[in-house]
Amino acid sequence: MYRAKVHGIELYAGIYEMNEANTPGVGGVLEQFGLRPIPEAHCYLKYKHERYDFTRFCESGHSSLHIIKEENILPNQIGEFKEIFHRSSIQNWLQDYELRSFQLEDIWSIREACIQALS
Repeated sequence: MYRAKVHGIELYAGIYEMNEANTPGVGGVLEQFGLRPIPEAHCYLKYKHERYDFTRFCESGHSSLHIIKEENILPNQIGEFKEIFHRSSIQNWLQDYELRSFQLEDIWSIREACIQALS
């Protein structure tokens, strides 16, 4: 994959397990469906192998999320590619945890409800 660097800074899409502890406000929605976390996609920057996230409050700017999977991306991949990457990660997560009572679209809908709860 082509790695875009500007002054050594790279853009990444990462997957983390979103829960009440790392994304306050989503716990109630997840609890309604008997889930603790669900996979969520998030974009951030990397410089010298360190993650920097300027969308969440953190004194140092360093990302505090536990990223379980990541891809170096180009800015034009934030839309469609990120969604494909996210959906693929959800499908893998469902298989890894053998969550047979949920389908990809179920988790996507729960994710949308979590995002709505944040606004």
